[in-house]
Amino acid sequence: MGLKKYTFSFLFVVLAFGLRAQSDDDDTTRIIRFKRLHTVQFNTWLTDVDLVVNPRIKTKDYAMRFHPNVRGQAGVALGLKRFTIALGFQIKGTENNEAVYGKTEYYDFSFGYFQRKFGGEVYYRYFQGMYNNPNDFTPRTIRPDIYLATGGFNFFYAQNHRRFSMRSAISQQEQQLRTAGSFILQTNIQFRTLKADSSIIASGIDDPRFFPELSGLRQMRFITLNIRPGYAYNFVSPRGTWFFSPSAYAGVGSGWYTRQSHTGFKSGMPLDLSFHSKTIAGYNHQRWFLSVFYVYDGSINLFKTSFVNINTHSVGLNLGYRLTGIGIKWL
Repeated sequence: MGLKKYTFSFLFVVLAFGLRAQSDDDDTTRIIRFKRLHTVQFNTWLTDVDLVVNPRIKTKDYAMRFHPNVRGQAGVALGLKRFTIALGFQIKGTENNEAVYGKTEYYDFSFGYFQRKFGGEVYYRYFQGMYNNPNDFTPRTIRPDIYLATGGFNFFYAQNHRRFSMRSAISQQEQQLRTAGSFILQTNIQFRTLKADSSIIASGIDDPRFFPELSGLRQMRFITLNIRPGYAYNFVSPRGTWFFSPSAYAGVGSGWYTRQSHTGFKSGMPLDLSFHSKTIAGYNHQRWFLSVFYVYDGSINLFKTSFVNINTHSVGLNLGYRLTGIGIKWL
């Protein structure tokens, strides 16, 4: 826990001060800055998360598919010039029937910093309590003991930064006046932790014959590094007020993992495949802005006879208002 805390503190400092040294390239015929540099934002979204532990046996459905019982979330974000800080929480009453699907404790946090050339994000998402969907061997089961946390750091470089603005397409802190896109290189460092009081594999198939490496799985931790090349495009109306901005990234990487299963503690270097896509559309005004968004994150860790897959889908709405200042001169 201490290592994770200090690592996230270090990444936060890198974003807050290291990127500050980079200068923007201004071309006011293509990209303009808003006079109001601070924003307050309210957002709400629906999330679907699934964790899949699956052997490569195809004769029957052996997959263990876990989901947190969360649906509707709400959050608040504060934009301070190039910085954006956001917190999100579960909306009570939007979850499924807790008697059938159990209860999940949830929150997430993100911190972003975007300039013309470079940008970065630190994020953390936590779930306590999950349920598994039925397969050919087990019915739906509530697992309040399962804990899943994901966090990490994304670093962006936009090749066509003179024509394409990440700050317009992602954080709506600028206004892009002409349609343009850019190749974007994303580097991702991710931490994932899965813990349970007992094996997450159903008792009927918790056997090395079906899960040679992962039977008895109670704990798994990943630290991975991915290089994700991708492309983003920002379609805008003649004055840039309306916009539609899709982006997609795919990458491969590796790192370090540890797991606790029937064979005890093991460690190694997994092959990590990942995909990230984001689509944002909305209205960008001098005083307020509105956007809808869809985000997908997926990662697959391949072992010799099985794989672990995490998918996250989010769709939501964001409403923001631009402030003249917040009373702190250096911000």
